[in-house]
Amino acid sequence: MADLVTAKDQTPSRQTGTVPDQGSNPSPDKEPDADDESDEDEYSDWLQSVRTETGLETGIRVTWPGVEPFLLSTCLPATEMAPLFHGTQWAGTRIWRAAVVAVQYLLSPTQAPLLLTDVTNVLELGCGLGLPGMILHALRQSPVVLSDKESLLTQLRDNIANAFPDRGRLLQAEALDWSDDSVHQLLEKLRLPNGFDLVLNCDCVFEYLYGDSWKHLVTCQEALFRANPHTVMITSVERRRGDGLAKYLAALETSPSVQRVVQLQLDFKHAPEVELYRVYGKP
Repeated sequence: MADLVTAKDQTPSRQTGTVPDQGSNPSPDKEPDADDESDEDEYSDWLQSVRTETGLETGIRVTWPGVEPFLLSTCLPATEMAPLFHGTQWAGTRIWRAAVVAVQYLLSPTQAPLLLTDVTNVLELGCGLGLPGMILHALRQSPVVLSDKESLLTQLRDNIANAFPDRGRLLQAEALDWSDDSVHQLLEKLRLPNGFDLVLNCDCVFEYLYGDSWKHLVTCQEALFRANPHTVMITSVERRRGDGLAKYLAALETSPSVQRVVQLQLDFKHAPEVELYRVYGKP
């Protein structure tokens, strides 16, 4: 795997993968590296791994500036352990750099694409532990829907209840499988016929781990644009060998629901492997 925010025995560290040059072709005979470690992590002041004496991680302590510290459990229920061996379930229990950089961007005083308020409806796709949506809710009081596969919802809802017990319905978790029908059902359930103001996905494109699920992500984004073509749509991704990002972007650029896709140039210090894109809907 590639870079994630983690630590051993309460000491911040990171796992490092190989990041391709911009526009380079990945080597077909070499897989992404998951085992190299560095002694340093640029986000360790905000995210600390909590581990047992044997080194097993049980949670991540979040100490984001301006937010009361909270703990996110990374332990899946026993009934959900088997899918870990497929990789995608495990990925949903990690906090990836792309998520951190996306939050930095959306809270940036100079670059944020919209003013987040208590009436800004936010949807996070493939949210995993849901850090971005949680931080945006905590700092801007925005109503946030964290969405992912059904099998991750128990952990997600437990983390919401423990970290934000007074949230009411302003921070909730819902299943979303990235199909057109699923989007329509979600909007009907939430009584949001005009869709969301902000839709975010972080590290949801990585063919080596997720296969061609990016095609379903495009379908989902198209459905959300049909509900509201003015939605601010942000994709944050950490570049990795064989990530399939170019194919995902090409599909967006040729979509009848998309006007254009723009890579964002960030003016703050961030992990250089992370790229952010804004997708504009076609009115």
